[in-house]
Amino acid sequence: MEARIVRVLVVDDHFGVAQTVAAALRQLGASVATAESVATAEPLLRVFAPDVVITDIYMPGGSGFEMLQAVRRWRAATPVVAMTAAADVPDLDEAGFVRVLRKPLRLEALASVLREFL
Repeated sequence: MEARIVRVLVVDDHFGVAQTVAAALRQLGASVATAESVATAEPLLRVFAPDVVITDIYMPGGSGFEMLQAVRRWRAATPVVAMTAAADVPDLDEAGFVRVLRKPLRLEALASVLREFL
C-alpha cells in the first residue's frame, strides 16, 4: 500500500520562517504550499486543497484567526494548526485550532502534525 502524501499549507508573513517550515515538512514527505498572508492563502485553499493548514497567529494584514475563518469558508473540515512565538496568546483550542506549535518549531513537532493528519 502506498503512503498518502499530506498536503500542508503554511501561512506566515515572514518569508524565511515559511520557507524553513516548508523545507522541514518536505523533508518529512509532505507536499507544501506557502503563503505570506490570508489574502494570498485563500486561493490556495481552493486550488492546492490542503489536508492541514499551519498558520502564524500574529500577522499584519490578517491574523491567524482570520486565516481560520477563511479555512472554514472554503474547506470547513480542514484542520488548522496555530504557530506562534508569543508567550501570551488567547485560548487557541477554543478558537478552533486543533494544535498549537511554539516557535522556534522543532522537527519532531512538525512530524507529529503530519502523523496526526495522515
